[in-house]
Amino acid sequence: MPAYALRVTSSNGTDLQIRLDPRRYGWISVRGQSRPGSFTILPAGEVATSPASINGVLVADFSIHVNVTTSLDVRLEDHPVTVVIEDGHAIDYHCSDGDVSRFLHKCFSVKGRA
Repeated sequence: MPAYALRVTSSNGTDLQIRLDPRRYGWISVRGQSRPGSFTILPAGEVATSPASINGVLVADFSIHVNVTTSLDVRLEDHPVTVVIEDGHAIDYHCSDGDVSRFLHKCFSVKGRA
């Protein structure tokens, strides 16, 4: 918990520099304990925080997680998505699959909070 920086790399090209600010963003523990009327998040013992900043390249090559019904093939093994991130903002993205690219354009076109 006293960490102030993380670097995440992978063989697929991901290279992210993540700055943490434990004074601003606390750590929470998802213990995986069930409660009546709620669901359990697994794996038990997951710990999470928010980054102060993220910079670098994220290469997603497994799947797109969507919370909507879609006929889109969300598997990315044959056509990974590359996202360039500057100061926590996605500034560029690409994918060789046209359908996935159009989906990403729709997603990244939605204005979010700054």
